[in-house]
Amino acid sequence: MIALKNAGLSAGWAMPVALWDAPEGFDTSARPDNRPFHTLGWRVSGGCVRRVLPPTLQTVEELTAGGFFLQSASRNLWLVASEPIRLAHFYMSEAFVQTAATEYLGGVSSQAEILHNERVMRSDPQLVPELDAYLRRAFDQEEPATRLEMDSRASLLVLHLLKHHSVAWRKIPDSKRGGLPPRHLRRVCDAMTSDLRVEVPLRTLAALVDISYHHFCHAFKVSTGTAPYQWLVETRVAHACELLRTTGHPVADVAAAVGYDDPSQFTRVFRSRRGMTPCAYRGQW
Repeated sequence: MIALKNAGLSAGWAMPVALWDAPEGFDTSARPDNRPFHTLGWRVSGGCVRRVLPPTLQTVEELTAGGFFLQSASRNLWLVASEPIRLAHFYMSEAFVQTAATEYLGGVSSQAEILHNERVMRSDPQLVPELDAYLRRAFDQEEPATRLEMDSRASLLVLHLLKHHSVAWRKIPDSKRGGLPPRHLRRVCDAMTSDLRVEVPLRTLAALVDISYHHFCHAFKVSTGTAPYQWLVETRVAHACELLRTTGHPVADVAAAVGYDDPSQFTRVFRSRRGMTPCAYRGQW
């Protein structure tokens, strides 16, 4: 396979991602820097993909439209495509997957119940939009993704895999499926808004309410209907609107006050949320 680009490796994301171009027959052993990552592979474009067993090349599974495959770090796959394809690989360390599985499944082995399943080709229409969004944000040059955003997305993706592709989901205590108690939600939101110029790490927010990192991401979304990074962006934009309405500060100063050092990036974020530029918004008042 030919590596095109990757994101998140040097930034320390919980789930780095890479794009690969693959010929009609290929294996999936390639991983960034030869690190022992587990891999979620998603076909971005191209023809039908089959998993075969060498040396006979007998077909054992087919990757359906919108499907993906899960591959453990200790396992190589041989795939055959009807034409050259492009794959996105989402990489997860064993520590990341195991921590999530332990927190949600009470110590059940992630490898045994998710990644080492004999059937590696999966189908999940609900997951595809999340993979697409993760990929687009990872390589967005105009509005670069933050560590908070990508780690939030990674945690929710792993939770989805545990929930829908693990036989052990039923073992998760009900207390871990719900949202944050109101007082905990207030404490976390106060920490996130005390200085909008600063992005508080997820692990710090989780520690404030004495729960695990993965549990926090899930519980926050249950409570607010949105992931922590999305809530923070909306809060920043809402405060920017107030400053634009009530002060004469230059747009660049408003941007800096809500955590955007680059006024152009602030304008793009603002327009995506309000449908107009900051200057146009101010002109309404």
